Amino acid sequence: MYSGVLRGLGNDDDETVVFVLTVLRDRVLVVESLVPPGLRSVLFGSATLEQLVEVCGREGGGDASEVVFGVLVRVCTDPCNGLMPDSKMRLRGNTKRVLDLMKKLQVTEVQYHRDLFLLLLSPRLLLGCRI
Repeated sequence: MYSGVLRGLGNDDDETVVFVLTVLRDRVLVVESLVPPGLRSVLFGSATLEQLVEVCGREGGGDASEVVFGVLVRVCTDPCNGLMPDSKMRLRGNTKRVLDLMKKLQVTEVQYHRDLFLLLLSPRLLLGCRI
């Protein structure tokens, strides 16, 4: 259900973006969620991540950019969300999708993009994936 909503998120107003992503963050992207990592990974496909990057980089994005940044950090760094591998939990992740996301970030122009990029380059995360 969320997949279709997330793909068109870049066209929505900030209030809708904040509402959708806070519900997603609080219900799906939590440890208690019954949604398995593989399904979460599918939920955050390339098209969805591209929409989130676009919203995060909006000029004067305010609350929407902040919420999107928080969701991107969770999705891209927590192995339970299916993108980052974790050998202890036996999760393969999808490092190609994370690398593709990193290529789309405008690190020289958008502070949130720069922060996410630097976070994804942290040594702790690099140990879990092959870059």
